[in-house]
Amino acid sequence: MERERKARDDAGEARREAEEAKARAEEAASKAAAAVAERDAAAARAEGSGVASARVAAAEAAAAEAQARAVEVERASHKKLAAAETRVVEAEAATASAAARAEEASRTARAEAADAVAAAEAVSAARAREASAEAERSVRRAYETVKAEVRRAHHDLGHPGKSVLMRLARLAKKSPDHLFYIKHYQCPTCLQRQSPGRVAQASGWIRPEEF
Repeated sequence: MERERKARDDAGEARREAEEAKARAEEAASKAAAAVAERDAAAARAEGSGVASARVAAAEAAAAEAQARAVEVERASHKKLAAAETRVVEAEAATASAAARAEEASRTARAEAADAVAAAEAVSAARAREASAEAERSVRRAYETVKAEVRRAHHDLGHPGKSVLMRLARLAKKSPDHLFYIKHYQCPTCLQRQSPGRVAQASGWIRPEEF
């Protein structure tokens, strides 16, 4: 940005110098024209009044000098104008180059920012998955603890029924997970001790013919 601003300032300064040189050339041309007019007037006066031709020669010399100076100033003005145009072209080229570099830097910055965002999102997603997995493992460990506590209490209390164990858990202000597991818990020892159910009697309407 600094180089681009300097290039624009140089171009403006060159234009101003070219305009000043052009104005000086026009002024010199105007003076030369005035000198020529004065020479012509002096020549006319000399012819009308019979004054010696020395004054006419002096006027012609002044006119020639003024014209030479006007040509010199115009030549210098053209040189300055050409130099100014060259500096303007160089400044425009520098500006275009600086703009291209700035655009390339902007694209690179955007690409790096996009990569950084993608990397951050990937890290965040990985951390979220790890946190979710850890939370699930924690829940499983907690539920395994609940199951172990229910089994141990059922065993230590002498294998009470579900209703008794549920009432004791409520009195102990156990968690809903404890109550849920007690409701669905099946003790293997209690299942073995359980008496068989009532055997259904055979119907008398159909006479059995084979075992």
